[in-house]
Amino acid sequence: MDIMKDFEGIKKINNTLNLDINNLYELLLKYKNQIGNVFFYEEKNKIICDTNGEYCAYVYIQDNKIVIERNLDTGENITSPNIGESIKSVDMSIADRMIEQIYDLLLDYTNHNGDFKEYITGVEKILYSYQEEKTFSDIFFIKDNTNKDIYEVTNNKLLKEYNIKNIESKMQEININYKNKSQNKFNIIKFPYTTISLSKEENENKTTFVGNIGNKRLQITADYTDNHYIVELDDIVIGAIDSLDEVNKNKYRLEINDLEYESIIIAINVIIDLYLGK
Repeated sequence: MDIMKDFEGIKKINNTLNLDINNLYELLLKYKNQIGNVFFYEEKNKIICDTNGEYCAYVYIQDNKIVIERNLDTGENITSPNIGESIKSVDMSIADRMIEQIYDLLLDYTNHNGDFKEYITGVEKILYSYQEEKTFSDIFFIKDNTNKDIYEVTNNKLLKEYNIKNIESKMQEININYKNKSQNKFNIIKFPYTTISLSKEENENKTTFVGNIGNKRLQITADYTDNHYIVELDDIVIGAIDSLDEVNKNKYRLEINDLEYESIIIAINVIIDLYLGK
């Protein structure tokens, strides 16, 4: 059993391969474009991974364990919020998601004696969604980082479905059916051929939705605040979703790590909003 699986902000791995700090540094340097700056802090014998926010990740070896932990850029360690605590910044979540990726990479590397399939992905695009309530419907607009609306997501409450339309092409890209919302089950249809059934896993400590895209496992996992979600396909991060309004749940920040799945991550954002709204 992996006792560190559900910890946020700190991870530990048994150093079964007896890797030294230089081995770790050489491995992580390969992903500097995805992680941000990666440099060796010789005085403390630690690797610093800069996530380009308020927090960074330290990687080091202690008592023959590989440790990955969140720190402020000042070097002060910051522990995770308590379980059930709602306040957690986007910067903290970005750092925690990178720690998850570094952890998964190093765990896979040590478990398979250097023959590993995990890799670290970086953010290719940032999108923002906001929601407007109307009398008989509600509508999402998806903006890019220039504040331009690029998608429109409309809700047909009678049919219990959302439709995602690309504003520029005027083409409908995805349909989201939520007839079984009370059972935490949703269907995504990406035209013309892809159908994804998502359902909530009831035996997980954190809110988790699972499904499949083709023969690949899709998993969406929340942190303990239920405000920040990571999206993985066969254990590779393809995106993330952050709630920017803890009270009304009508504004979100979307990270797209794989542009092929951009519209699917938007659909997942709608499903998360439906779930949070109960």
